[in-house]
Amino acid sequence: MKKTACFIILIALNSFQLFGQNPLMHKVVNLVSGDSIFNNIALLEQMERCTPDNNLECVNHLISSLDNNGMDTIYLQNYTQGWLPNIIAVKYGTLFPDSVYVLGAHYDSYKSGAPGADDNASGTSGVIEAARILSKYKFKKTIMIVLFSGEEIGRCGSKAFTDSIVNNNIKISGMINLDMISYVNNGNNISVSICVNKLSLDLMKIYTNALSVYATNLKYAVDSTSMIVSAGDHSSFWDKNVPAIMLIDEIDLFSNNFNNYIHSNNDILGLSANSKIEAELITKSAVATLINIIEMDK
Repeated sequence: MKKTACFIILIALNSFQLFGQNPLMHKVVNLVSGDSIFNNIALLEQMERCTPDNNLECVNHLISSLDNNGMDTIYLQNYTQGWLPNIIAVKYGTLFPDSVYVLGAHYDSYKSGAPGADDNASGTSGVIEAARILSKYKFKKTIMIVLFSGEEIGRCGSKAFTDSIVNNNIKISGMINLDMISYVNNGNNISVSICVNKLSLDLMKIYTNALSVYATNLKYAVDSTSMIVSAGDHSSFWDKNVPAIMLIDEIDLFSNNFNNYIHSNNDILGLSANSKIEAELITKSAVATLINIIEMDK
C-alpha cells in the first residue's frame, strides 16, 4: 500500500469547505451506532450464510431489517437456482431519481457453518445501519442498498447485479463497498484502507474529505496496487466502468496487521470482529460521503 502524502494534505485542507458548514449532516452522521452494528453482527454470525446452501433465515432477517428501516422498495435478485439471492432496497431521489448510487456489502460466508463475523457480517451490518439512518430522510438522488450473495465463490452476486443494471439501462453513478470493517490488530491504530482504481479517484477524494471531518480518529491509506485491491464486489462495478471504492480494515495480505482469523471458525465476534469504534467510524464516513453526493432535500 502506498500513500501520496501531498495529495492527502491538500484533501485535508479543503475538507472544511466541503463538509464543515453543514450541522444537519453532523446530526445525521452521528446517528450511526457501533452498538447497533455489533448487535447485528452477533445475530448474523449465528446464521447460515453460505450461498449454495440457500438457507433463507439470513435473507429473511436482512429483508426484515431493511423493511423496518422504511426503504421505498425491497426486492430479491435470484440469479442461480438453489443459491442465496441478492437483496436490493431502494430509496428514490426526489429530484433526480435516475441518478443512482449504491452502498453494498456481501453477506455470504465462505463455507457452510462459517461465522464470518468480520468477513463479512461486519460490512453487512454497517450497510444495514446506514440504511436505518438514510431511510429517515429525503434525498435528491437515489440510493440503492445492495447485499450481495456469492462473493466468496467468485463475486457471482455482484456480477449478476452489474449485468442486470446494464441490461436494464440503469445508470449507476458510483458505488461504495464495505467488506470487513471491524478488526484491529492488537496495539495498532483504528484504520481503513481504500481500494481504488483510476476511474474512482474523484469518489475517493469525496470519501477522504468526509472521513477527515466525520471520522477524525480513523487513519487511512489508499491502495491501488495490492493483490487484493480488486478482489471484492466493487470490482464488478469497475468491470462496467462504474466508479467504486472498497473500504476494508486491512488489505495487505503480507502485513502482520491483516486479519488472519477470516475464513476460519475463529472469525467470531470479539476475536475477529473486535473493534466497535472502527466499524462505527467507517460506517459514519460512508454515510457522510453518500449524503454529500446524493444531497439532502429539505
